[in-house]
Amino acid sequence: MVYEGFTLSSGKLFLIVLFIALSNPIGTHALARAAFKKGLKPLLHDDKKGGQS
Repeated sequence: MVYEGFTLSSGKLFLIVLFIALSNPIGTHALARAAFKKGLKPLLHDDKKGGQS
């Protein structure tokens, strides 16, 4: 987009990048909210390392 300037292809590419930038956080939020409602708790630490608890 920077090299070629504003063309039809660069406009389409901009819309794709904008869609991905907006949809990724929304999808992640929906997935995390569904998991939380199902009763899953977030993993705050790894118990597999052993030693201290």
